[in-house]
Amino acid sequence: MEQAKKRKYPIGFYVCCIAYTFERFAYYGSKPLLLLFLTKSIEEGGLGIDAVTAAPIAALLVSLTYIAPIFGGYICDRWIGARFAVSAGCVIMGLGYFIGWKSTSIPMVYAMIIIISIGTAFFKGNLAAIIGRMFDDQDLLDSAFSVQYSFVNIGSFFGSMICATLYMTTFKQGQA
Repeated sequence: MEQAKKRKYPIGFYVCCIAYTFERFAYYGSKPLLLLFLTKSIEEGGLGIDAVTAAPIAALLVSLTYIAPIFGGYICDRWIGARFAVSAGCVIMGLGYFIGWKSTSIPMVYAMIIIISIGTAFFKGNLAAIIGRMFDDQDLLDSAFSVQYSFVNIGSFFGSMICATLYMTTFKQGQA
């Protein structure tokens, strides 16, 4: 009777999954805060612009972070390679979120959106490519992408929940 071979994922796979978790945490945490920051009055710490003007700015973050990986993947495949692209993307995204944290004007918000999108362009698809290259066995690769998707969902969940909780307890002080 043949004994089933236990499947193990390489340690690099878990590093990649944790990177995805933090990226999704930052994205899903900052996305709603951006709209709130744009629309809250200056006295409340926001920029005080109307919702009709703020919505397209917030939508720009969403649209650019989903379209930019197409261009980032092309650049990576042609010139710089996935390993460098992912590392550079993490640093660039971090810089973008830092600019967002320090934003005091609409041009700074646009700079944040553009820089986060450039970082996402290099990060998102290329990290999936790195994970894809770690496995020769198709069944193991399929299960690895399922595990990776779970890490993505964990980051999305906690990013949304922690920022919503912070908003309600810090800014709204429990008022609905």
